[in-house]
Amino acid sequence: MGDSNKSGQSLAEVIIATAVGAIIIGAVVSSLVLSMRGSSQGRLASSAASLGNGILDSVQALSDGDWQAVYNLSTKGPTSEYYLVTTGTPPTVVVATGTESVTVNSVAFTRYFSVQDVYRTSCGTGSITTSSPTSCSNGIGVLEDPSTQLITAYVSWENVGGATSSISLSAYVTHSKDRVTQYNNWSGSSGIQGPVAAPAPDYVTSSNITASSSIELNAY
Repeated sequence: MGDSNKSGQSLAEVIIATAVGAIIIGAVVSSLVLSMRGSSQGRLASSAASLGNGILDSVQALSDGDWQAVYNLSTKGPTSEYYLVTTGTPPTVVVATGTESVTVNSVAFTRYFSVQDVYRTSCGTGSITTSSPTSCSNGIGVLEDPSTQLITAYVSWENVGGATSSISLSAYVTHSKDRVTQYNNWSGSSGIQGPVAAPAPDYVTSSNITASSSIELNAY
């Protein structure tokens, strides 16, 4: 009888130890899986950030060479979608509508950028504001700054678990490089108020101005 009890106790101990070991192994495996998944997601997020910064750098470079290519886009706002395309010979960078797919280490990323007008206080020369534009009087009012645009890069991807993740990065690009232009067409209309991003034949008032093929200041 004594030997039978010891045998029963030993069997129970083996079963309990096996069950405990299975629990511990399961916890370790789950921890490793979570750690590997977190590491993988971290690498994907890092790649996405690099792709987003690449968009911002490329748009700034494009605006430095051709401000109108960015400023004159037909659709603007937080929901606008654009990407850059290199085309032609010699190669030229142009803005295309929509999104693009970029593969990094066998993972497909979708990226694009939006363009928004920027408004400033002090009639367009002060601090950047999200307020709506107003009339300008005596240096007070909110107007558009045609030399600044808000660019937001968006990048999305599918994680190991199948869920979709995304990041967004924003930066202001400015028109800081000007080209010397001689403009000799002032045959437009008066009463046109700025700001403007390029020379135009219009003006605010024609007082003391002779509008012809050139502009003549009669008095100041």
